[in-house]
Amino acid sequence: MRSFYFQDYFIQSSHHMTAHQTRPFFFGWWVVFAACVGMLFGSYSTFIGVTFALFVKPLEAAFGWSRTDISLALTLCTLVVVVLAPVVGNLIDRVGARRVLLISMGLLGFGMAGLSQLTGAIWQYYGLYIFIGVVGVGTIPTTFSRTLLNWFDCKRGLALGIALSGIGVAGIILPPLVQHLISALGWRETYLVIGTAALLLAWPVAFFLFRDHPSSMGLLPDGVEDDRLNVRPVLHSEPGLPFSEAARAREFWVILATIFFMGLGGTGVLIHFAALMTDRGMTPAAAALGFSMLGLAIILGRVACGYLVDKFFAPRIAVCFLLGPAMGVAMLALDSGTSSIYLAAVLIGLGLGAEFDLLSFLISRYLGLRAYGKVYGLMYSSFSVGAGIGPLLMGQSYDRLGAYTFGLWCLFTAICVAVIMVSRLGPYRYNIAHVSAPA
Repeated sequence: MRSFYFQDYFIQSSHHMTAHQTRPFFFGWWVVFAACVGMLFGSYSTFIGVTFALFVKPLEAAFGWSRTDISLALTLCTLVVVVLAPVVGNLIDRVGARRVLLISMGLLGFGMAGLSQLTGAIWQYYGLYIFIGVVGVGTIPTTFSRTLLNWFDCKRGLALGIALSGIGVAGIILPPLVQHLISALGWRETYLVIGTAALLLAWPVAFFLFRDHPSSMGLLPDGVEDDRLNVRPVLHSEPGLPFSEAARAREFWVILATIFFMGLGGTGVLIHFAALMTDRGMTPAAAALGFSMLGLAIILGRVACGYLVDKFFAPRIAVCFLLGPAMGVAMLALDSGTSSIYLAAVLIGLGLGAEFDLLSFLISRYLGLRAYGKVYGLMYSSFSVGAGIGPLLMGQSYDRLGAYTFGLWCLFTAICVAVIMVSRLGPYRYNIAHVSAPA
């Protein structure tokens, strides 16, 4: 019962203030904090994108599985998420993000911990990863961003940038931490620690601080308080196109194509970046420095892009940020020396950091919030398909031609297409007063 009293404190305390005033500290920033922690410790995206590769060699040594066998689990998991992301997005639109997140994050924690009980039967390994994909799809960025869009309007981009930087922070701190745990405790115990962190760190923070809508606390977006809003929100009352209209809108297909080509180009270079650096004679320490620079640039890109789209017309900001990866990939293809690799890492990281900030922001401004979950789910599936093609294209380039050069020029072309597509977006459908429209 004490937990419920603690939870209710945040609701009841808001009603002691005068209507239509700005609170000294807006509760929405606690929601941002909860989303950041959730992305750091309790997200499918972090588990798959940051920690998966660290277990390849331990599992290979423990069970004699080939790396192809081990990688197939990731492929199966990704396919499940591609199929289910629009379904879960629609569910979020109907019942709210908080309910979906708490159930999904809890089951994801058990699934990750369950990997500690592997027996050597490959079907068990595949089954657990399919389970992780099914239950973890509720912890992809769709869930977090949907709620943040309810809480913020004028500072929407900044809130998204800070919250989604949790994945970037994870990319910096988790690999050395997980590697240390594997060396000190073993891979079984490390899986258990990862699952426990989701259950005991991320889940309680989400339970107490993650709320679907400011109206449940008598607030308006961005911190304006209104006693008349002491009711639960009606999820379908938000401004936006119904899905049937959104799917026919020109902006829908422009954003879908943009995120597909960014997934192809950005993920393609990211997955092979470490191998590319060592292939060109860099020491492991120098390659690690390059990868750290890329990770820091991703965090900076998320926050900076989020801040700027609140101030200026988002497609123009998108063009600026996406030109960075295009230039970075071109520098890698031209192979002009070690220093250029470091600069390329920074340029690529800035663009990769901006991807999901831009996706969430553009959907909210061009298609609205009414069918946001389902629309974002489809967009995320499109990104995932592109993200699956890009690394494969790079691998084929290296295996068949002995170098990444051809693959890099293909990725450069894909990113340029994304830049051209996003530049074709016109004025917002759902504007805010201080964001400039195109001249």
